[in-house]
Amino acid sequence: DCAPYPIAINRAGDGAFLDMNQTLLQNMGLTRDEALRLDLSSESPLYGSDAAKLRRRIVAEGGLFNQEARVRGQGGSEHIVMFSSVPITFGGETSILSITIDVTDRKRAEEALRQSEEKFSRLFLLSPDAIALTHLGTGCLRDVNEAFAELFGLAREEAVGKTAKELGLLWDERMFFAPAESPPGKAVNAEMYFRRRDGSQLVCSVSGAVIS
Repeated sequence: DCAPYPIAINRAGDGAFLDMNQTLLQNMGLTRDEALRLDLSSESPLYGSDAAKLRRRIVAEGGLFNQEARVRGQGGSEHIVMFSSVPITFGGETSILSITIDVTDRKRAEEALRQSEEKFSRLFLLSPDAIALTHLGTGCLRDVNEAFAELFGLAREEAVGKTAKELGLLWDERMFFAPAESPPGKAVNAEMYFRRRDGSQLVCSVSGAVIS
């Protein structure tokens, strides 16, 4: 009852609740008596419409661990959970002990991050300006876009993992200079001298910022 995660014991045959903790009851919005009277003939609030198949797997395989499922919460809201279940003997019959962890917020955050990274990747690759991601400590190019590769006469693949010096792109050895009005960690319109693959010189206005 003190566990912060929902825990339940269900009969292996029909999935009926035999016991559960307070956290599960709160998440489902049910009283203990209501949970014990649930009709689970069609689907289970814990495992959805594949409940019978999952129960058979749990018993046959000796348990399922860290399985992802979609379940119904209070008011019919859908949640994404990770559950682990093992077969046990409870009240003299084969039953299933399950613990679930709600990962809905984490999954939503991961999806938002994935979409953000995908959007950044598209902007990075399709920008008409030459863009490079450079490791702050080593100066190695972690990635460059097509505009960068075209500007210097390189293939993206040969640029990644090397420094501008190793690629012969620096015309002089001056360090990156940030104008006095630039904020800390940034450089705005700094003048730098480069060399293309064919040896021709470039004078570039470079802006950069430290990112993590």
